[in-house]
Amino acid sequence: MANPTDGQESPTPQSKVQDEKLKPHRSDSAESLNPHAPDDNANVLTRKAALMQITMAIVANITIISSGMGLGFPSIAMLELTNSTSSVTLSENEASWFASVTSIMCPFGGLLAGFMLDRVGRKKTLYFINFISVISWAMMAFASRTDSVFLFVQLMVARNDWRFVCILCGIFTFASLLSVIPIPESPSWLVAKNKLPKAEKSLKKVRAIKEDNHPKITEELDNLADNIARFRASQTSKSKMVMLQKPECYKPLAIMCTFFFFQQFTGIFVIIVYAARFSIEAGVNIDPFLSAVFVGLTRVVTTILMSFISDRFGRRPPALFSGFGMAICMFGLAACIVYPSPEGILHWMPTILLVAFIFCATLGFLTLPFAMIAEMYPPKVRGFLAGLTIFAGYTMSFVIIKVYPSMVSAMGNENVFLFFGAISVVGIGFVYFFLPETKGRTLEEIEAYFRGTKDTGEVALKASDAKV
Repeated sequence: MANPTDGQESPTPQSKVQDEKLKPHRSDSAESLNPHAPDDNANVLTRKAALMQITMAIVANITIISSGMGLGFPSIAMLELTNSTSSVTLSENEASWFASVTSIMCPFGGLLAGFMLDRVGRKKTLYFINFISVISWAMMAFASRTDSVFLFVQLMVARNDWRFVCILCGIFTFASLLSVIPIPESPSWLVAKNKLPKAEKSLKKVRAIKEDNHPKITEELDNLADNIARFRASQTSKSKMVMLQKPECYKPLAIMCTFFFFQQFTGIFVIIVYAARFSIEAGVNIDPFLSAVFVGLTRVVTTILMSFISDRFGRRPPALFSGFGMAICMFGLAACIVYPSPEGILHWMPTILLVAFIFCATLGFLTLPFAMIAEMYPPKVRGFLAGLTIFAGYTMSFVIIKVYPSMVSAMGNENVFLFFGAISVVGIGFVYFFLPETKGRTLEEIEAYFRGTKDTGEVALKASDAKV
């Protein structure tokens, strides 16, 4: 038996095994403390790399604000542009075109952007979009004829100076244009175009790695090339049309297009675009331009809140609450017009109902259709089906925004509000019976549900069976 106090005693086999187990552990610990160790860049996203990627994402998405300004601009410019004393005066028909032209151009802009993203790259596309926006805002600011106004329609408050708003929007867009200069081109696009040296340089900047021929960069470039090759092999026009005939494709397409129908014809985008005018017609007793600000502010706050609610409760419960709340608010606005109350607390009821409508709409019918596109469609044809859905949604947006003034003239404000409320009620039924719950479900489970198969086990996706 070995003497435990003898320092010269040979180690036992068990102690050798223990020593061998300890050696890698000590080595890994030392490497984790070494900022230049190879595994550090491979497994740990450095603060500098994270900051670079966040900055790039922010810069790329700043351009989206221009679209928001275009959507909100008619709400604060419409009253002045339909005023006979304005330097540029629009008729009722021209004003409806002015308000709706953004919606009808969005699908075509998306098609052009998709073409440019593939042909010239992400960075040059951002240059082009911002450059066109700057030119368009300048044309709007100095327009003296209505045909110039219609060339381009892109939240800042202005009482009687819509030209100044255009100048401010143009300055912001120009700043967005300049912010694109320092960001690199997309590595995946460069790999797709076989520009590997530039792709390596771009990826090194994105990952905050300075060394040449870094194994992490080489591995990621190889993975990008493999993924692009597999994607191209699976993307043919024939395969898309064949996939479109399958239930896991045409069923969610029908559901999502119907969801977008209820999004548009419940009056959500009408209020966003005609915010100031709608406030007057609804009997809101505050400044119409201030009302437009309240509408925008409510949307921003509720959108942030929605991200937590959707994660906690899923998709169906917020959608059901949204439809119910919108119906109540629209019926209430109709009642306020039929039975006006010039004094007392009821005098504020139209204002409360308008803000409550935007709150309820943003909790469901406004945000969920866009969010659920990525969840409902199979990955192979997701881009194709998402494009069809967005095209249908914005086409319906154009229709309702264009015909809204005619609806008010023909039906009266109270009946238009009743129409929006009735559509909201029908929307509740659609959500309850047809909209599946996608929270916590894998793409395979969702596809199996639409195929009508049960190969993924018990999947409680059926709309009427989901808990609410």
